[in-house]
Amino acid sequence: MNFAEYTDLINTRLQRNFDTERDITILDQQMQLYAKSEIHNESYFASKKVKVWRAEIYEYCFVKCYESLDDKNVEDFQQFLVSAVDYLVKPHTEHMSSIITGIMVVDDIPQDLEKKISGFKHRKTYAFSFKGWADVRLLAVSLHSNRVISNRKGKEVENFYLPFKIEDKKSI
Repeated sequence: MNFAEYTDLINTRLQRNFDTERDITILDQQMQLYAKSEIHNESYFASKKVKVWRAEIYEYCFVKCYESLDDKNVEDFQQFLVSAVDYLVKPHTEHMSSIITGIMVVDDIPQDLEKKISGFKHRKTYAFSFKGWADVRLLAVSLHSNRVISNRKGKEVENFYLPFKIEDKKSI
């Protein structure tokens, strides 16, 4: 599988729940794919005029393809994701959470960078969490070996970003 095929595959998977854009520049970084999802939950009492609560959840995904990964690429992408939190997240009283997911796509992931990727962590809270929080997921996808390396928060979505999904075999 090449970069274009993988980007098409992820675009197709994301389109069900996300608004997607191809080849976009954000914060001076060229992304092959950008996706955004907004979920609004509300509870009412008696009628829609009496709102009990409202919560908004946002998710942003960035897919960037690399010919090869090195230490500088990973650090630059991590810094981009941290900057994207400040750029995209607009906390307010109904904001619950935002997740920024960054996916680095490469043929092979150098073994010496796996720890740098899996050890990355960034979480930002707003007004002691009264105005929500933002988390960053970092994933590196190896097209050649069908592997995904991610930070702890990224483990939630690792299987979604596999180039070739491995079906779970359940015993009867």
